[in-house]
Amino acid sequence: MLQGLLLKLCLTATHYFKSLMLQILSTQFDLLEDLNLLIQSILIYLPTALLPHSLASRIFSILSAESRARNSTINTLTERRSEVDYLIRHFKALLPSSSTTNSSEE
Repeated sequence: MLQGLLLKLCLTATHYFKSLMLQILSTQFDLLEDLNLLIQSILIYLPTALLPHSLASRIFSILSAESRARNSTINTLTERRSEVDYLIRHFKALLPSSSTTNSSEE
C-alpha cells in the first residue's frame, strides 16, 4: 500500500516538475535566439517527456521559418555566384592570353 502511494507521489511529482521545467524553459528563452539551447535542454533534462502542443508548434514554426530563410539565402547566393562566374569568363575572354603575350615579347 505504501509503495503504491509512493509510486503515485513520485509520478505526480515527476509530471509536475517536467511541466514546470517546460514552462520555465519556454518563458526564459527567446526561441528565435536560443532555440538550440532550448531543444538541448529539453532533450537532456526531459528525455521521456512529451512536449506540450503549443511549445512543439512554436518550435516547429520557428524551425520552418529559419529553413525558408536559409533556403532563400542559398538561392540568392547561387544566383550571385552564377553572375560572378559569367563575369569572370567574360573578362578572361577580353584579356589576351599569357602565352600570346610571352611569345610576342621574345
